[in-house]
Amino acid sequence: MRLLILTACSALWGSATGIAAITTSGDFADGAPTPTLIITAPITFTITTNGTVQRLIFDEWVTDDGTATTLTVATPTALSYQINGGATQFTTVVGLTDNQHTSSGALSANDGYLSFFPISVTAGQTLTILAATIPFNADSAFNQPPSSFAGDARLTNGSGTALSAPVSVPEPSVVFLGALGFLALLRRRAC
Repeated sequence: MRLLILTACSALWGSATGIAAITTSGDFADGAPTPTLIITAPITFTITTNGTVQRLIFDEWVTDDGTATTLTVATPTALSYQINGGATQFTTVVGLTDNQHTSSGALSANDGYLSFFPISVTAGQTLTILAATIPFNADSAFNQPPSSFAGDARLTNGSGTALSAPVSVPEPSVVFLGALGFLALLRRRAC
């Protein structure tokens, strides 16, 4: 029974490619503890337009305060990704911006985003951002983001033009509760 539950857990979490949770920890203004963005499971996007992906957008992430503030990475950090489920590739994270402040392409004033070195994509491909933990340097002007993000995410180029369809990202509690419900069902059937 325990082996069955462990196998089910592994399968559930290992195959979570359309389900992800994005969380933050730490104090983004004073840096104690270190501000960190965590992608807890892979996020798969369908590419709709040829181009160069440079941003992962968090729709309506924080309230616009009139100034966009970008945090730099605390240590050089690679973001891993896959195209069409192929080999894992890497790009370098550049920064984290709290709010766009002005509208530009697919970005609106309350959107935040993670920026990274360019990834070339073609319409029809899938691009999967893999789980990551990314530490940042603090800035007192940065809006403290929510501890979890639930909403639409999308990929854009450096100008804010959308290159993917939006993906709905559930809160971590939704993922966790879904897993618990699944495990409870397995346990009940086994008894």
